[in-house]
Amino acid sequence: PIHAGRRIVEPVESLVLGFTVLAYVVTAGLLLSDYLRTTIELTLATYWAYDTADFSFIFGRFIRVVQPALYGALIALLTRTWSPQHAVMLLAGVGFAVSYFVQAKGYVYHAYPVLVCSLAFLGICLGKGLARALAIWRDTGNSLRFVLLPVVVLLALPPVKKAYDNVVGWYSTYNIAWGPTGQFRQAIVDTVNHFAPTRQSYFFAFSTHPFPGFPTASYTDAEWTGRSIVEPFIPALARINEVTDPKIRERVVRAGEYQRQMVIEDFQRRPPTIVFVERSLARLGMNGVQFDDIAFYLADPRFEQIWKNYQEYPPMGPSRVFVLRADDP
Repeated sequence: PIHAGRRIVEPVESLVLGFTVLAYVVTAGLLLSDYLRTTIELTLATYWAYDTADFSFIFGRFIRVVQPALYGALIALLTRTWSPQHAVMLLAGVGFAVSYFVQAKGYVYHAYPVLVCSLAFLGICLGKGLARALAIWRDTGNSLRFVLLPVVVLLALPPVKKAYDNVVGWYSTYNIAWGPTGQFRQAIVDTVNHFAPTRQSYFFAFSTHPFPGFPTASYTDAEWTGRSIVEPFIPALARINEVTDPKIRERVVRAGEYQRQMVIEDFQRRPPTIVFVERSLARLGMNGVQFDDIAFYLADPRFEQIWKNYQEYPPMGPSRVFVLRADDP
């Protein structure tokens, strides 16, 4: 009876799943038509600017994040332990690894899923391997009892120490009390809170990197002005001379106009009290090309009128700072 019930339920589940996927696709097409027609097309034409040409860098980061899994595989091999948990986590890691290389960006957050799978795989291997090694240790007649357990422990030490060092290094860097990056990020938060202290105020940044928008917006009363945390199309526009295909060039130019229109609308709807402008020589996606963001937006008279209301303040690190004049709304 149980098997008969399963034969009835499984087709119903499959039909519901299929209907859900179909409904999702149809709904996305109806509600997000502009996004699918415009944003996706322009993103495909400009996302190349974020590619990393140095494959050795991409591969080097990959090797670092898969090291725990390599140690785990050695432990599983020596202890002769394998389970469905090993297989599932290994296959998940392989999938994320393919995604990492296909994206070809080498960003740390692209490698995080691989790292998580790698550490989880090590944990499974270590748990199963230690249980096996301890069982052999208790077997007084087994000649491996004095070898296997110490070897498993020695193999576990390097990845565990590396993980510990990474956590300590992260904390030392980003701690707001004494970490250099943490202190600077807190200074940005304090500056935003000073000039835009209420939930009815806004701040913005012209940047190709999520910072200073993120994570600043998580710690301020002011809200983020823009619809995007970055200027996603600016790197390709700044490097348009690298594009030889006329159709791609046309789309890059159109993406730049779309970017400018989007920012102007954001400033009109939610005028920021404070604005950061990236001035670093090594901006994300720019490949060393210098680009004047403000001059680009000032080409539109509407933004020129808006920008007259802002006054420049002393810079903060790699960012220029502009504040809305007190007599403006």
